[in-house]
Amino acid sequence: VRDKQPLAQMLHGCTHASLVPTQLWRLLNDDAAVSLKAVLLGGASIPVELTERARKQGIRSFCGYGLTEFASTVCAKEADGAADVGEALPGREVQI
Repeated sequence: VRDKQPLAQMLHGCTHASLVPTQLWRLLNDDAAVSLKAVLLGGASIPVELTERARKQGIRSFCGYGLTEFASTVCAKEADGAADVGEALPGREVQI
């Protein structure tokens, strides 16, 4: 078992990460997300205020949708405040 490290320390030097919105809020509040260039957010609603704040720090935010039990991310798009999650990714099929 590894020693627990703060998320900011674990992501130091990383340019891309898959996070839930709460994790990104914490990183931005700690001013620790400076190395990130893009994040894939999922698992919860994504506040526009969060993506705007990330953008101001040079971090592009994408929203992803999928089932953890399967191929994880099925749909994705740049987070823009709209309620949709984008179109299905190549090789994925969505049925209603």
